[in-house]
Amino acid sequence: MLTELLNSAEMNPNTIKLWTLRFTLLIKLKLYSTADVEMAMFGSLDNCDLYYEFYHVEHPGKKGSIIPWSLRLLWSILPLHCPSAGGLYGALDRMYGLVYHLDQALLAGLPYLQEQRVIKNKTSLLIQVAGALAGSGSIQPAIKAPQANKERST
Repeated sequence: MLTELLNSAEMNPNTIKLWTLRFTLLIKLKLYSTADVEMAMFGSLDNCDLYYEFYHVEHPGKKGSIIPWSLRLLWSILPLHCPSAGGLYGALDRMYGLVYHLDQALLAGLPYLQEQRVIKNKTSLLIQVAGALAGSGSIQPAIKAPQANKERST
C-alpha cells in the first residue's frame, strides 16, 4: 500500500524522505531484493526530476539534488547484498561514481562547512569501499581492534 502511494506521488523532497526511510527499513529487515526492485525506478539517482531546479516554482533559487547522502550510500551498497544488482563489482562501480561526484564538488570550491561535509561523506564512502573489498561489508571491527589493542597495552 505504501509503495502504491509513493509511486503515485510526485517526486519532491518530502516524498524522497519517505523513500529514504522505506529503503532504510527494507535493508534493515534484509529485504534486499525488494529494495533493489523499488530502487531501480530511481535509476542512477541523477534523473532530472531529482533536482531542485526541476521544482523551480516550489523551491526558487535552490540548486542541486534532492537525494540525500544517506539514500545515495544505501543505493551504492545495495549490490553487496543483492547479486541481481551487480554484486561486489556493481557496488564498487556505484561507490566510485559517488567518489567522483564528491571530488567534483570539492573542485567546485565550496564554502568551508559544505566542504567539510563533503570530506566527511567521502571518508565514510571510502570506508565502505574498503569494507566491500575486504569482503565483510564493513571494516568497523577492523578499525576498533587496533584501538582496543592500544588501550590494553597502556
